[in-house]
Amino acid sequence: MRPINRISVRSVLVLVFAGCLALVVISQLLTRYFVELPALYEIEHRNDLIIVNQTYYSLELELYSKELVASDAAHWSAANDLLLQDNSGARLAEYLARESFDYLYTAHAVPQIDGYHYMTLDDKVFFQSVHDHNSLEPIAAPTETLPLLAAQLPDSVGSELSGWAQTEIGPIAFAVTGISNDDASLPSSGYLLVWQKLNDAYWPNLTGDADICFLPVDDEARRRAAEAILLREDGVSPRNEDNRVNWVLEDAFGEPLFLVSQTMPTRSFDEGTISASGLVGLATTVLLLAVYSFVVSKRIIAPLEQISQFVGSITRSEDFSVRLPVARTDEIGVVARYLDRLLDTVQTQEDALKDQNRKLEELADRDALTGIFNRRHFDRELSRSWASAERQKQPISCVLIDVDWFGEFNNTYGHPEGDSALTRIATRLNNCVARATDSVCRYGGEEFVVLLPNTETPGAIRIANSLIEAIEEEAIPYPDSITANVVTASAGVSTLVPSRDNAPELLVIFADKALYRAKKAGRNQVVSSARSTTLVSRA
Repeated sequence: MRPINRISVRSVLVLVFAGCLALVVISQLLTRYFVELPALYEIEHRNDLIIVNQTYYSLELELYSKELVASDAAHWSAANDLLLQDNSGARLAEYLARESFDYLYTAHAVPQIDGYHYMTLDDKVFFQSVHDHNSLEPIAAPTETLPLLAAQLPDSVGSELSGWAQTEIGPIAFAVTGISNDDASLPSSGYLLVWQKLNDAYWPNLTGDADICFLPVDDEARRRAAEAILLREDGVSPRNEDNRVNWVLEDAFGEPLFLVSQTMPTRSFDEGTISASGLVGLATTVLLLAVYSFVVSKRIIAPLEQISQFVGSITRSEDFSVRLPVARTDEIGVVARYLDRLLDTVQTQEDALKDQNRKLEELADRDALTGIFNRRHFDRELSRSWASAERQKQPISCVLIDVDWFGEFNNTYGHPEGDSALTRIATRLNNCVARATDSVCRYGGEEFVVLLPNTETPGAIRIANSLIEAIEEEAIPYPDSITANVVTASAGVSTLVPSRDNAPELLVIFADKALYRAKKAGRNQVVSSARSTTLVSRA
């Protein structure tokens, strides 16, 4: 028999050295592109978010200045008394008209307001002053939009609202508040709405020297771009090659108004293939590999090959009764004997590890407070159910539930009582869902979400009604609630048939919008998404 030609140990070491060196280079590149650079981009993006938030804060401060103007002109006992004495506002309009000269020059020039509109509670304008705050020349007023903006004002005493809106005369910044006594402690007897037109001079006064472009969302391309940005968790796009990020400025109705493009500071790190620290690490690795190869060639390669072959044989055969035939007394021999001992317990440990992993997986999917499934479980279950529904062309529904006035509940009764209420609500919701395919999860805070595969809109609405009825029947005392004497909840329902044209996140987005409508409509009720336009009131 001819002897088998074997590669020498030295040759093996050379090959191992070359392979390890190639592996180190590849790992350096992979680390650079998949660890270091993404981490640097993430840090850069967080810094960009801070800059964007500062810009947005400056815009909010400008709106706050308009709230101050509105409050100063509306929280006025004399005007409130006149309006209460004459519901039409005629006496108040006459009083304001007598002061029109001073009113025009002081009210428009100093606070930079283009329009003042005093309105009765039924949205009729009884006095208005509409002038360009720079030239003091009369300009057109957004009469069609005024009632819509006034309707956004909350009903609470002394409430104020500000924001941006698209009107028939173009975009404006506005603030609206109720006409009341000096300290706004009485219910409103009318509305005061002030606004300023968003012309080319508006933005530089707020942003200073910053390179920021406010592009109106007035075509399909910008609308699609704005919707894509709003789907991001942080609402800000990553930097492009020009060091610019994009974000969306929404109007008072939650619709994209401006696509904002903002220049960020120059990138502070090198995007090269290998960093200086990577080169140092590579040189160090080469030196260590050389030393390692010398040691390994003397005492380790051959016995390790024997042990490797033995372990491979055990792995393939899964016969843990055999033992390693190594009689050495050095460290290799010790390793061989320990390996024999380990073989006795491998199976037991493997079973125990599987059981432990299963328990850990279950704990990771459970909410620590309520004991029901958490957001992590919901996200995974949504992806799985979405893929299944897309294959089978079946609908999938989502019910997003928010406990009414829960922040005030916590402030009044304390967080321990709030935690107890959430636990009771979670248990009640979990008991109300019968199908094994349905999932009840705590979405976050006082929000719960129910995933209903293969469920049409009517069925989802029925289930949603039964859920909020169950919460009310739980009869958790809440005498200070505006809605009822017990804890209640509002729910938004959405239903989609998955396809390549939509994403799972849209199901939650539509449910969240429906939930917002339920709260706005008076709470303690179910509202379906705009896709199905079904409203179920429990009043």
